[in-house]
Amino acid sequence: MRPELKALYQKILLDRAKSTLGFEKGPEAQHIIEAYNPVCGDQFKLFLDLDTDKVDHASYHGYGCAISKASTSLLIESIQGKNLDECRKLIDFFKQCMSGMATNPGEIYQALALSKEFPGRQQCAVLSWQAFENFIDGL
Repeated sequence: MRPELKALYQKILLDRAKSTLGFEKGPEAQHIIEAYNPVCGDQFKLFLDLDTDKVDHASYHGYGCAISKASTSLLIESIQGKNLDECRKLIDFFKQCMSGMATNPGEIYQALALSKEFPGRQQCAVLSWQAFENFIDGL
């Protein structure tokens, strides 16, 4: 990996992982989604309140590496106030970013996509997104 990409990857993901935006317990939430990676031990709970088909409130709590925490934080921030169709489009966009197929993905998405350069780390980046996708597919 080129040094400037590695620096971008580290700075953006570490900054995002330190963010406390959306990091709160919500045991009284309408929906609690488990995201667990048994390979590395990353484990998050996503707490969602829906108003009809709109994400009225979302938060998360748990632990994991900087990649999974940054990605989960991005997910929670991105879905706030969105309806489920918009959430599905965000998930599709995220998948495009992770595969390198998105146009103008933004720095955080680019940094998460770089996780594929590190064996086993891409699963950390997609963990919460996959759990959220499974949830909305099951509604």
